[in-house]
Amino acid sequence: MTHGILLALTDGEADVVRAIDTPGSGAKVVRRCADLAELLGGVGAGIGTVAVLSSHMPGVDRASVGRITAAGARVLLVGPGPDAGRLAQLGADAVAAESDPAGTVAAMAIALARGETVRGRPGAAAPGAHDGQGGTPVPDVVPEAWTRSVATPTGRGAGDDQAQERPPGSADGAPSTGDKDGAGRPTSRRALHRPDAAPRAAPEPPGSVPTPDEAPRSNEAPRPDDPAAEGTPPHDGVISEVPWWLSTGAQTTSAPAEATTSTPEDVVDEAAPPTVPPPEEPGRIVVVWGARGAPGRTTVAVNLAAEAAALGTRAVVVDADTEAPALAQVLGLPDDISSIAAVARHAAHGRLDADVARSALAEVADGLTALTGLTRPDRWRELESAALESVWEVLREVAPLVVVDVGAGAEQGDGTDFGPVRHQATLSALAAADEVVVVGAGDPVGVRRLVLALTELRERDLAPDARRTVVVNRVRRASAGPDHERAVREALWRYGGDQEPHLVPDDPGTADGALLAGATWREQAPSGGARRAVESLARHLLALPEGRDARSRWWRRGARVARTGRG
Repeated sequence: MTHGILLALTDGEADVVRAIDTPGSGAKVVRRCADLAELLGGVGAGIGTVAVLSSHMPGVDRASVGRITAAGARVLLVGPGPDAGRLAQLGADAVAAESDPAGTVAAMAIALARGETVRGRPGAAAPGAHDGQGGTPVPDVVPEAWTRSVATPTGRGAGDDQAQERPPGSADGAPSTGDKDGAGRPTSRRALHRPDAAPRAAPEPPGSVPTPDEAPRSNEAPRPDDPAAEGTPPHDGVISEVPWWLSTGAQTTSAPAEATTSTPEDVVDEAAPPTVPPPEEPGRIVVVWGARGAPGRTTVAVNLAAEAAALGTRAVVVDADTEAPALAQVLGLPDDISSIAAVARHAAHGRLDADVARSALAEVADGLTALTGLTRPDRWRELESAALESVWEVLREVAPLVVVDVGAGAEQGDGTDFGPVRHQATLSALAAADEVVVVGAGDPVGVRRLVLALTELRERDLAPDARRTVVVNRVRRASAGPDHERAVREALWRYGGDQEPHLVPDDPGTADGALLAGATWREQAPSGGARRAVESLARHLLALPEGRDARSRWWRRGARVARTGRG
């Protein structure tokens, strides 16, 4: 079988063509493309399985690489050697230096066409070793743990599952753990984010390739209470359970080293490697989504992040709503610039790291920062899903909790072109979520829309790795009947399958005052019923016990306010 390869190089293309078309190579150059658009057309037509692309081509960024991989092709980026670290963040399967011989580039492309993994990490020696006979260099094939795997497109948007994953907290270009450990066992990214997962070993220094015996392995064993251990899908119907990604597992500590007495004759072994501290636990992403009709998604997201910060967990609230962005107005922040668009641009060009992300955050309160949204909804094209994948991973390094406010629309593209999808920001956030908070309004119309949203979330599998929590906002006697709490719960149980939704009582005085002052509910009315309800939600997500004046007290007061208008 002959594999088709597409080329879009600015220099040395003829030599690469001759090396690939060598008899017996098993590959053939099917098209020499003049620009990125022609390359995308060839990939979309299915005439090639590998795209060899120069980083100097206009328009080459993380989004364009994601579109190529979404079409089922693998990407080999060729660029300046000193720029390898940035190019490695664009999501390509391998990176080659412009100074590499044409035979090396050709060998890497042929290996990718055969489905092999090729060493292309920054700082490594030229990937390829001559056979001693002057023949074509042979690429170094390394364990899967060093490189990302190319998944089959799932239709969740361009490049959703194909973008290169970089472990949170690692330096640019550090090798990824991939989808399998050194023993061949599957280890998903979500499993690596569990608190009870064993710490990953520090990566090998650049320039070295681990042997099969030294390949990174995962020490994580399936938990008895983990539904995945029995091959059954995780339960997502009842929210009274503590989410597995927030549960506190038993901490394993090593035995203390035997005490020794140092003497002047002690000699320090300078060749011994320094002790590497374990990486910090990556942050979790909570996406606040919900039904259409303004049920209060932004309000819940802002106050949820504020309550988490007040409970001692540093939080970042992100406005990724491309339909009606309002985070800046709710918090009284300047809305003349879009921080999330600036961060996405850095990610698209492979220049985003934790320091860049921190510089774009606005300080709101102690332990709470915000990433403001688009200034106008018609700028939605600036939030490419491939770039946002990198944004979510970097934000995990910035704070332990990332609360993302998204729009209600979650329609996917028809897959007929390489253009951006209207609701790609929402789809990308849901795909990366550890927990989805689904918000609906506490009236008959709002409950019906909430049931439809829950059905869509479940049937379309929009958040495959996330647990869900249902929140009914603005619950009041006037719109839900005398026993409004019970009526809402029964309706959701009967039509949506949710037994334990979190109910937020209607408190218009607190909501209006906070909006007018650009403050959170905690600042506006610390003892308000609605604020207490959101605090209870934050404690649930953080797996913390309820406060001494929990549901019974604040709910009775909130219900009294909703019924009489007085506290």
